[in-house]
Amino acid sequence: TRVENGTLEIGSGGSIYQGNATNPLILVGTAPGLTGVFSIAAGGTATGAGEIGSGGMGVANVSGTGASWTAGLLYVGSSSEGSLLVNSGGDVLVGGLFAGRDGGVSGSMTVN
Repeated sequence: TRVENGTLEIGSGGSIYQGNATNPLILVGTAPGLTGVFSIAAGGTATGAGEIGSGGMGVANVSGTGASWTAGLLYVGSSSEGSLLVNSGGDVLVGGLFAGRDGGVSGSMTVN
C-alpha cells in the first residue's frame, strides 16, 4: 500500500492488511516534493510494517478509541521527513520503532 500524495483514511470497522510484519509494505510519503497522509480513525485497523517518510513527506495519525496499527517494524523518517501522531486512545503496537533512519533525516513521534 502506497500513499504517494493525498490521504488514505481507514475509518470505523475498516482495515488494511499487508501480510509481512517486518518488510515495510505500508509506505507513506513516497514522492519527493509531495505529502502522503495515512490516517487510522476510531475503530480502524492496519496490520503491516511501514515507512512514514519514504522519499517524500510522510504523516501518519492513529487517533480514537480502537484505532490501531500493528507492525513488526515501523520507521518514522526513513529516507525523508516523517511524523507519527498517536492520540485519543489510538494504539501503535510494534516490535521495533525507529526515528530518523537515514543520516540527516528527521523523524518525530508524539503520543498523547
